[in-house]
Amino acid sequence: MLIPFTQVVFEGLSRDYDARKKELASARFSGCFRLAFADFEGVVFYEDGNPVIGLEESGDWMALGEDLVVSAGFSGCFRLAFADFEGVVFYEGGKPIIGLEESGDWMALGEELVAPLENKASVADGSMAIYRLSPDLVAFFSGRKIGGTVETETGPLLGPRALVDNLLRDRSACILRIRGPAWISYAFIAGGRVIDAAFAAEREALDGERAASALREAAGRATAVIYFLEGGAPFVEVTPAPEPPVAVASPPSPVQAPPEHGAGHAAEAGPALGAGAVRHRAPQAPPPPRDRAGGHRDAEAGQRAGAGALTAAGAGGQAKGKCYKRILVLIIPRTRHGPDDRAPAVPAVLSVARAPVAGGHS
Repeated sequence: MLIPFTQVVFEGLSRDYDARKKELASARFSGCFRLAFADFEGVVFYEDGNPVIGLEESGDWMALGEDLVVSAGFSGCFRLAFADFEGVVFYEGGKPIIGLEESGDWMALGEELVAPLENKASVADGSMAIYRLSPDLVAFFSGRKIGGTVETETGPLLGPRALVDNLLRDRSACILRIRGPAWISYAFIAGGRVIDAAFAAEREALDGERAASALREAAGRATAVIYFLEGGAPFVEVTPAPEPPVAVASPPSPVQAPPEHGAGHAAEAGPALGAGAVRHRAPQAPPPPRDRAGGHRDAEAGQRAGAGALTAAGAGGQAKGKCYKRILVLIIPRTRHGPDDRAPAVPAVLSVARAPVAGGHS
């Protein structure tokens, strides 16, 4: 198993397990262990090989007490590699809390595995490494067991990125192991986030966010095994970022047919249009160009046309031996004479009507 550690404390033979364990638990001297972390500094004071009191300091804040001794103990793991399997013993506050065994695709996790791993480390030939781990990763393993295993393969449709995103979306608590042609990666997922990750290839070994990014960008076919966890304290859920609202297009408003003005118009209107239909109108010829004196010329044309029609009407009445009263209705367009006269110019309208008149010509 790849363990994303924060510091390498020791690398050597597994037979040194007991000696290194005692050395980390307590050193036979009177003095102190000074610890510097990213967020604070701590000091553990020893007397005759026994820790007696602890001190923590961060900026202007300081705390001193016996209860700080346990929190300042070793938190990390002993990673053991034997010929037939690998094992990890996790420590928190200087005490072993849980053990893990892995062989091929098989994995087991539990407190009952601590003693067998410690015994084998003392008598069997193997290699050992001691790592300091982040508190979140130690809490990830504490008090948990393997509840189920799922095996799958990644490819064009389901790559490592999509697989990780699905596990995050489902809020799964699991160990994801993916092995590619020339790389292997472990991701420790819980509470909708990647707690930690490790990535190893031929020429690089990455931890933390860099390892998680390398896993997402890995390409090609690979085999994946998901070990789902159960038990232990509940994980702190990460609230996903709200998704932007999706604009919903409003349905198109129905297009109504123009009102009917008569039988002729009703025939031309055609069938009624349904909701959402669009009426296509035939192109119309543009009106003829008009100049500034267009209104007066229309009036003159109308007068000439009216005179001709009147003459024709009179001739027709005399030919039939009847007398008609000629009625001439002439509408002259208004022109604009000033700012107060705002009536628009309209074309001249000429109407000629004939009516019979009793008693001869007029």
